[in-house]
Amino acid sequence: MASKRTNHDPESMKARISAIRTVFSPALGVFTQAEFARSIGISPTTWGNYEKNGMRPQIDEALKLVERFGLTLDWIYLGDRRYLPLEIAERLDHCMIANVLEK
Repeated sequence: MASKRTNHDPESMKARISAIRTVFSPALGVFTQAEFARSIGISPTTWGNYEKNGMRPQIDEALKLVERFGLTLDWIYLGDRRYLPLEIAERLDHCMIANVLEK
């Protein structure tokens, strides 16, 4: 079996966490990082550490994202998109590519 490539380094984690907020904030009607964090039951400081420092979410917080947005733990932690719903995968990919192009 061929090994699959995963992205679990801090920079990749930051990109995925940021993409989650960018993609799902409009549906929640929130505009700031703090509003987004509060709306999903995560401390704004904690969420800020995820986006700024690439810290990995604790499992309980990652499960909030799975349950709320249809994400997978494989994608959150490793960047493996195989089991994401296609529409969500495409939206997240588009956001992450746009963020790379902006840098």
